[in-house]
Amino acid sequence: MAITINGSGTIGGVSVGGLPDGIVDTDMLASAAVTSAKVGSLGTSNLPAGSVLQIAYDALTSQFNTSSTSYVDTGLEITMTPRDANSKFLCMWVFNSNFGNIEGYGVNLVRNGSAVFGSATGYDTYIGGASGVDLHMRNSWMYLDSPATSSSVTYKVRVACNNTNTVQFSTAGNNYQFIVQEIAG
Repeated sequence: MAITINGSGTIGGVSVGGLPDGIVDTDMLASAAVTSAKVGSLGTSNLPAGSVLQIAYDALTSQFNTSSTSYVDTGLEITMTPRDANSKFLCMWVFNSNFGNIEGYGVNLVRNGSAVFGSATGYDTYIGGASGVDLHMRNSWMYLDSPATSSSVTYKVRVACNNTNTVQFSTAGNNYQFIVQEIAG
């Protein structure tokens, strides 16, 4: 078949693969014309800032109780290896708590053993109520961390009572969860 050019600039008679390399750019591609097989693997360098690079999830399957006035691990723990050293990590956790005559408890988040949200010893993330009153609360927290590393990071959620009475974290309805998302920087 002969190659033809009409008056509007349309070329006819070109067989598949008949154009030289580099002649087709993104403006020439029809919407949804590229299949998944042709895309190949997308690396973090191809994704815009704010893209979710990976997600990890943890949940407790048994009830957690503590009367410790020092911060203790709840059992919620996630370890991730960043795909990019410039990534941010969005940490989100939620749980149901029951406490009576305790007046409250503190929560913190640690990365590789050091507090990044909440204090290491105080109660600046304090949840509380009146002394002598039983409280049942659903609490949730979020923290955006910037570890600036390509090495593995481990996040843990910890709690401490403000007195020696017991706080109880219920797993009823799967309400004791921890999610970490790596976000492209």
